[in-house]
Parts: sequence; C-alpha cells; structure tokens
Amino acid sequence: MSHHALGKRKLQNLSAARAAAEVSAEPGTFLELRTCQKACLKACAQGARMLELACGTGKTRIIHELAASTSGRVLVTVPSRVLLEQFAEEFPTYCKVGMGYNNKIDYSADGFISVTDSVHRLENMSFEAIFIDEGHHPDPPGLPQATELYRFSATLQDKADFRYTMGQAIADGILCDYDLTAKRFQEYVESLGLAAWHMNGKTPLHVRRQLLASFTGPLQKPVHVLVTVQVLGEESAPVQVDAAKVLANLEEQKEDPWEIRVQAVESFVSEHGILPVEKSSMMHEKWLGVWLRNVGVRVRKRILPAHRVQRLMNSTMHLLRARVWDWLGEDVVFQLRCNMLKDFVHQHGALPNLLKSSGETTAEQKLATFLVSLKKGSCHVTKSRLKLLKELHPLVSKLVESWQGSPKIVIMSTWQQRASALKSFVQQAGRLPNFKLETEKQIYWWLCAQKYRFLMLPRTLQDQLLDIPAVKEF
Repeated sequence: MSHHALGKRKLQNLSAARAAAEVSAEPGTFLELRTCQKACLKACAQGARMLELACGTGKTRIIHELAASTSGRVLVTVPSRVLLEQFAEEFPTYCKVGMGYNNKIDYSADGFISVTDSVHRLENMSFEAIFIDEGHHPDPPGLPQATELYRFSATLQDKADFRYTMGQAIADGILCDYDLTAKRFQEYVESLGLAAWHMNGKTPLHVRRQLLASFTGPLQKPVHVLVTVQVLGEESAPVQVDAAKVLANLEEQKEDPWEIRVQAVESFVSEHGILPVEKSSMMHEKWLGVWLRNVGVRVRKRILPAHRVQRLMNSTMHLLRARVWDWLGEDVVFQLRCNMLKDFVHQHGALPNLLKSSGETTAEQKLATFLVSLKKGSCHVTKSRLKLLKELHPLVSKLVESWQGSPKIVIMSTWQQRASALKSFVQQAGRLPNFKLETEKQIYWWLCAQKYRFLMLPRTLQDQLLDIPAVKEF
C-alpha cells in the first residue's frame, strides 16, 4: 500500500458524513447524486457558472458529471499539487500538468488537470470547458480560452449564481456538527504549522489505513495531530481526540488563532530582537518561523486578506513591519498609503494634520507623517509616484506642487553645508560615502534623502548635486 500525506482539501472532504458513499468500491463507478449536486447541475444547465458549495458537499463529483457531458477538450485547474493528485484519482485518463509532469505533457489529450501556476503551458490551446477549483482567486496568467468557464469555491460571497452553504449541508445531513467542529479544529492545528489528519465514522477502512500510516510515519511537521469523530472506542482509532471540547474553549475565548500567532511573533521579536527562523534549534522559534514563511507566501501572492496585511503593517515591532514591506514591495506599500490618504481627504475635505495629537498615534498622524516623508526624502518620489500623488485629490496635488521646485522644501544653509561636505569627501576619497563606516554614515544617509526627493528639489540644487562626481550614477 502506498502512503502519502493528504492535503487540507482532501481531509476536509473526508470530514463529510457521507464521503464514504460518494464513490463505490469499483473505481469510476459512482452512486446516486446527492440532492444538492443535482440542484447544482440543473443550475449549470440553466447558465450558472459561479458555483459556491461548502467543503465536503461534492464539488469534485459535480465537475466529473459536467466534464463527462462535454464533447470537447476539458481542463480542470487546481491551486496545489496535493489537489492535482486528488483530482487525478477521479480523472485517471486526464493529462496532469504541474511540477514533475511538465516535461511529459500530452498535448493531444482530451482532458487536462493543471496546477494553477503551470496552466500557462496550455495557453495556446482552446477548450470546450474549463473548471476552476478555488475560483474566488483571480484568473492565473496564461489561462487558455474556453467556450464555457466554471468557477467553483466555498467562498464566492455575493458573486455566486448557485449557492449551497455549510448550514444547508448540515441541515440536509450532508455534513454534521461534529465533523464541522473537528474540521475547524484541524484547520486551527494546521494554522500553527503542524500536520493534521481527520477521520470520521464513515471514512472507508482503506482511507483510514492511509491516514494512520501518514500519521504514524516519519515527521512531516514538528507535531502530528489526528482528529477523530464518531470512531471513539473503535479498534481503528489509535488516538481519541475530544475536538468539540477543544473548539468550544476556543469559541468561548473568542480568540483568533491567526492573531494569537501574530502576537507570539511580536513577543518573540520583543524578547530576542530578531524575527523567528524555521531553521532554529528551538522548537518554538521553528514553529513561528514556518508560520511566518507561510504568511509571506500568501502576502506575495496577494491572497492574504487585506485586514490581515494591514494588521501586520501596523505591528508594534519594526522588524515585522519591515518584513511585510519587503514581501509587498515598495510600490504596493506606497499605493496603500496613497489610497488611505485619498479616502481621508475625501471623507474630511482636508489634508491630515500632524499637529492634532491625542497622546496616541492616530490614522491621521500616520498619513501626515507619510506626507512629511515625501517632503523630507524619507520616501522615494519617482516620476510615477509623483504622477499618482497629483491625481489623488486636488488638495494633495496643490500641496505637492507647492513643494516641487520650491526653495522652502529645504533649510538652505544646512543643505549647502551638507552638499559641500559631500563634495569635499568625494574629491578626497575618490568615491561616495559608505553607510557601513561610522564616520561616513551621516553624509551617506543625507545623500539618500536627496536621491529620494530629487524630483522635488529646485533645479539649481539638482544641478549642484549632479556636478559632484559619481552622484549621477548613485
């Protein structure tokens, strides 16, 4: 028997109380469709293409039915390699596209299953139907053309043409409260960077054996957790987990596991002065490092919810804020600040005032500080950024234009002293100052500030800087 780690989606599907009845013992032979699946297929026949179904209610079966009724070429896209392998079990004749398979793509196949990141390899092909799993995400680059495009997700919100919620699934007996509780507990465990599996009383015996083999096998994460429902006391249940009680405690505390982890990272930084790393010999730091890396991946892919990105950017720890800025990239952070500034001016009809102080750092003060950073050179003002600022609001445009090229943007006597010191240094050393040398730091950072606000400086000061050797290349 081959044993492999089961991904989160597959474990979620296993949590359905009727998951065992979805496929019979004969491969490819399906039992009768559920009522919700029939309703979804009927909606598709009437034109529904944005389909929201709760996890564990049988989206894979619906895709299988739709694909089987399609006469032309079919593509199924999934967001991960784990889901690729899961779907491949239900579509054994389809060509797999993704890491490990991209060098042996059969472009003559009638059906394809592709990981989202590799779907561009099929962009020159055309399809009769494309089925996108986790369809609430933006379309991947290079998505091929298709006559029909179906999007499946558990979280389409107000965009759905057809919806079958978790509440409906529980009411219809498709899912049960115990499974829902266990699944949420499993998700919480996984959010901590641990490996988690789930089984219920109707999980097929061969699937249980695979789960147990993975659970008892070599460590994939620092800790393995098995969540069981309706198998307590059975011989096949090696671990008894009271998931409902654990989750009930979490609900009573009303604590967000993600927020708890952020606070743990902040506490670590406060105590050690560094961000946690996953290669640490300390288990606690290792867990936090793994979690932080996973958060970084989600930030870079723009799939972490905006309110959580904002929470990280507002962290009390400078190191964490700086790391988020690195993940986002400077232009993204600048765009966020501009959007906040635009909203503020539209709402209040005035620019933020740095002098308004209530003893705490308010949103208005942060925006005012952002404006000051543009003037003083703490924030890089490029041509594109300058254009963006002028288009935000007439008040912002007027302020920026009053700064641009105005001698009042600098304290002239101080500026001339620093420029003279820089020129003398370059003439004597034959190079620009180095920020790594203590005696040269001050003049180096002053030069950086002039670079960042170069477009704001009067033309005479710009020319004066450019006359210093090597500054133009800097």
